[in-house]
Amino acid sequence: IWVGTFGGGIHLISFSHDTCIVERPNIYLSRYENLVKSIEKIEADEFLVGTHGSGIKHIKINAPDQCELSDYPLDLSGNEDLIVWDILKTTDQAIWITTDKKGVFRIRNNHITTFDNSNGLETNQVLKLFEDRNKNIWIGTNDKGLSLYLGDEFVRSDNGEFSKNPIT
Repeated sequence: IWVGTFGGGIHLISFSHDTCIVERPNIYLSRYENLVKSIEKIEADEFLVGTHGSGIKHIKINAPDQCELSDYPLDLSGNEDLIVWDILKTTDQAIWITTDKKGVFRIRNNHITTFDNSNGLETNQVLKLFEDRNKNIWIGTNDKGLSLYLGDEFVRSDNGEFSKNPIT
């Protein structure tokens, strides 16, 4: 299990005969990269890491004790100090990224779509994503409750019930 911490970087936890083993992989993270908000497996040996202020990092595992860390090759121009709350790879292979103030990015077939309050999203402060068994995307926000993305539109799904509490 990969675990991200807010200040301590990334750790790998494994279990062997009722023993928990915590390792710190040989991945150098700078001060801001150590502020990990999310980790999402995108391939068998690749992960995306969402950080608090350093955007998105890409980890490739070359061998059990060898990992490469790089900036995720994604042009989100002007978003070098991006705070990424959550990353989700959906069943259709799209990558969804939530941010603190920039809305949601969806990457599908190397094409980036930005969803924000100018095109139907309730707010640009999005904390959490979830794909349900019907392949709908649920969006938890910091200040506008819970929304549902139905493929071409956003629907507010909580009638304001959760608008005073962040949805995580």
